[in-house]
Amino acid sequence: MAKKELLNPEEIAKAATKCTANLAKAQDFMENRKYKKAIQVLEEAVETAKEANLAEITFYCLKALAQAQRNAGLEKQAEKSETKAVELDLDLESVKAIGLQTDQEKRNDKQKGKASLTALKAMTVDDLVEGAAEPAAKAVPIRPIKKDEKEEKTWRYYLGKSTTTKKYEKKVEHCQKAVKAARKEIGKDWESKYQGEFWKALETRPIMICLAELARNLRWEDELEEAIEIYDKLMTLNPDDNQGIRYLLAPALFEAGRYVELEELLRKYGSESHAFLLYTRALWLFTRDGGTRQADEALLRAFKRNPHVPIFLSDIIEMPDERPETMGIGDENEAIAYVLDNGYLWEAPATKWMAAVLEKELFKAFAEDGELISEVLSELKLQ
Repeated sequence: MAKKELLNPEEIAKAATKCTANLAKAQDFMENRKYKKAIQVLEEAVETAKEANLAEITFYCLKALAQAQRNAGLEKQAEKSETKAVELDLDLESVKAIGLQTDQEKRNDKQKGKASLTALKAMTVDDLVEGAAEPAAKAVPIRPIKKDEKEEKTWRYYLGKSTTTKKYEKKVEHCQKAVKAARKEIGKDWESKYQGEFWKALETRPIMICLAELARNLRWEDELEEAIEIYDKLMTLNPDDNQGIRYLLAPALFEAGRYVELEELLRKYGSESHAFLLYTRALWLFTRDGGTRQADEALLRAFKRNPHVPIFLSDIIEMPDERPETMGIGDENEAIAYVLDNGYLWEAPATKWMAAVLEKELFKAFAEDGELISEVLSELKLQ
């Protein structure tokens, strides 16, 4: 069998752009619960990425496809897609580790423009932040740096370093260096140069990813106002909010007591079904007015969209140390991500109010787990 001819750098760039466009379409379809359409464009993205030997993009397309299939109730297909993703190496190692190219092909790629291909991969690895993946609240998946690995100290290098330390002070330091490296990469006057094109232009994504990750870690370092300032900047640069910054900003505004801005944000995205917004709105209404009918209805709506949040909020079930890589609207991963990021905002009497309002609904939703629900309600009332 004749070996398939390698694509040149220009063709690879076109393939990456096409995958990016399909991922964006899929994200929109997912948010509007049009899962079949999301599956269709993601399947096309997977094939395009494979043909271009874009290993990392193939991996994330498969992960997104699995989530779309799962949301559509196609569990068997989702498992197959997940298996294929595992075969491409869940640790996001280099193309060498994934094995999509021979040694000779890799040498040819180096000669044909390794630098531009590496840049393309770096700019598209974050495309699955929402919908098929989590809200950017998300966390951008960054491959940790191995001790014996020599790598150029780019923005990706520093973000990778930020994931290998548990000290948030160090995380912030590494993220600041990542931002600096990304600024150097994008050049001077980047804000004016790319005005109106942020996120659409691949060149802008590294700086936006780094700023979002910096803000997220600043929040954990109690630098809340600085984090909000960065979130506001990102929302201004990219009004379409492809990164899902609104999911991070809403809880941060609540925590900061900036209720006027929070109300404006929640009103703007009032039709959305993400737990990050719905549960934040319910908590804000209760904090502002107490257990009113409006607050009760907001909590019931949030519960209807994601009934798992109260369970994980009760701390009855052991939580993972890290946020899930992917999530779907209303699933357990979304609930875990919300509680890991914002569970500490729910204190008594808010948890007692939650238990009172949702008691009947919890028993209905989890009728087969009555004993567990009883424990959940007890813990919520005691908190």
